[in-house]
Amino acid sequence: MLIVKVSVLQGKGFGIPRVLSWNLFYSFNCEEILKNKMKFGYLDKDGDVFVAYSWERALSIYGDVYPEWCLEFFSKMYFDRDVDRTKLMTKKYIWFRFCGVEKELTLPEFVVLLGLYEEVELSHRLFAIHFTRLEVDDKLFNHEAFWRKIGAPTNINPETSLIREPFMRIVNKLLVGSLFHRAGSKERCQKRDMWLMSALEESWGINLAWVIFEHRCKHAPGLKENSLICGGYVTKIAASLGYLNEDEVAKCSNPIESKT
Repeated sequence: MLIVKVSVLQGKGFGIPRVLSWNLFYSFNCEEILKNKMKFGYLDKDGDVFVAYSWERALSIYGDVYPEWCLEFFSKMYFDRDVDRTKLMTKKYIWFRFCGVEKELTLPEFVVLLGLYEEVELSHRLFAIHFTRLEVDDKLFNHEAFWRKIGAPTNINPETSLIREPFMRIVNKLLVGSLFHRAGSKERCQKRDMWLMSALEESWGINLAWVIFEHRCKHAPGLKENSLICGGYVTKIAASLGYLNEDEVAKCSNPIESKT
């Protein structure tokens, strides 16, 4: 099974997530709006506040991509989607292999490797409350209502709708290019895109580490030949694990250079 999976992955291109460039928002005078929306805070009844910056960090991950690392990571990763939610903080339900070493992690451990949270933030007394309340899927989201809010018919085909507002079109391009790395139809929303866009617009919590890893596990092996697989996150994990050094990089072929 592993040989088949590696063979399928070898025929694909490894892409770079789009680095979040605030210059993109300056021309629309909306950079501060987006920065504020990307901050998600949890206010305790005693007035203590935990502020998460996972959105901005997820969309700002960059780095050269090394195909060998991607092949190893994507061929061996596994994610237990049916984990008991009461054990979300303590159970190890994420597996992957890196540089020949098997890793088994809890989701909080993984968010640190991915750069979405810092180690010190996990020790905040409100982190566990905040983290366990974040949504992990769009099952309860009203996609049709949100699309009626942001969509508009095109002049070419009245039956086809695109995103109406320039700001929301930019947000969608960031999500598609950074989190999911789809190459085409960036202005045509899939259901998960709408869920994430709504979360940003209304500033409510999404568990981005869950979304990112689940998406990779589900879609990486089944993508069509030459489809892009987002590799920048793999480079970030390599750096967090201490593998982004001269000795390990020398074992890889030439990297795919990062883009902005």
